[in-house]
Amino acid sequence: MIEAKGAGVRQEWSPEELLANWTLVDGDWDLVANKSGATRLGFSLLLKFFELEGRFPDVLEEVPPTAVEYVAGLVKVPATDFAKCTLVGRTAEYHRKQIREALGFRPSTVADEKALAEWLAVEVCPVELVEDRQHEPCWSSAGPGRSSRRAGPGSRRYSSQRGAGGRRRSATARSAAWARRARLDCCPW
Repeated sequence: MIEAKGAGVRQEWSPEELLANWTLVDGDWDLVANKSGATRLGFSLLLKFFELEGRFPDVLEEVPPTAVEYVAGLVKVPATDFAKCTLVGRTAEYHRKQIREALGFRPSTVADEKALAEWLAVEVCPVELVEDRQHEPCWSSAGPGRSSRRAGPGSRRYSSQRGAGGRRRSATARSAAWARRARLDCCPW
């Protein structure tokens, strides 16, 4: 089995969860209307994945197989065609751009990262007054072979995070994913 870089996506979904989370709704159908075959399936899965995760998958294997089967049935394309999709190249970049625009996202800027760091410093960090406990959530979740310090907004490692195809993830997507992974209580940068 190929291990996905992002590996935080649930792979098992009940029929009710598939219906609630992976079903294409009115606006989604408008976006996929001019696409066919593997492109239609791949675009649909990228759209729903982005809605759920706030980011695009790093590898195709990150998309749950049950979701591939379900969405393939909706768009009437064989599920096996998803393997023909690619997450790099001009078409993939264009699809990511279409999805970001449709959902109201834009590429992040350095100003966005600074604003986020300032907001966290003002709104989150003052809540925890014991300095050792401020660092705890950042350091305690490090696993084997990983740095004990998580990358946060403003750090070189964090600002260089990139999505599929080498494109920068939006500030909102990156901060949401970072907060989930770090189980952020308070992290002074």
